[in-house]
Amino acid sequence: MSDGSEQVDPYRAPQVELTTPRAEREPAELVSAGLERRFVAALIDYSIYAAAVFVGLILGASFVFRTAEQIKALSSGQLGDSALTFRFVAVGALLVATLVQLVVLRSFGATIGKRLMRIRLVRVDGSGAGMGRVFMLRMMPQAFLAIGFMLVPYSAIASDLRSLETMMELGTFAKWVAWIVLLIDALFIYSRDGRCLHDRWADTRVVEAA
Repeated sequence: MSDGSEQVDPYRAPQVELTTPRAEREPAELVSAGLERRFVAALIDYSIYAAAVFVGLILGASFVFRTAEQIKALSSGQLGDSALTFRFVAVGALLVATLVQLVVLRSFGATIGKRLMRIRLVRVDGSGAGMGRVFMLRMMPQAFLAIGFMLVPYSAIASDLRSLETMMELGTFAKWVAWIVLLIDALFIYSRDGRCLHDRWADTRVVEAA
């Protein structure tokens, strides 16, 4: 007679519950970062770049303007050939700040501003964005526009008044084009998926950090 207990076949092979390895599981659903946090993160990052340029210009001025005549020219706004020097100093400071951002990006998948706001960059499919992709396709187009209008040549290149006026006109036009493109890029944050133009170029999106 059966006593109600389960009969165990001693010859049956042991059964093991199979589970999907963690690395092969479907990734958790990513939550897109809110506009406010993205705005503050961008503000922090741009403030870092602005601070780097400011410090660079201060250091550059300490080396360029040493005599009383040079200081007087600086106070009157007549920089002359020093204007181009200042632009190269600003670009150098931007490159240093960008290098720092890339180190943080490689370590945490986010810039300093995004790291502080607890958001990060990923590919649209949720995989890691990769530093090369972010730098070449996401950061470089913006940097090219920003640096482009900072290096507009003036009297250091122009040989006469006529060419100087032409350079000034081209410089003003280049600045307006750069600002318009950057504005359009930023306004794309209000699109349906919340991705700016540089996100679309790099196939990235901004999500909340886990």
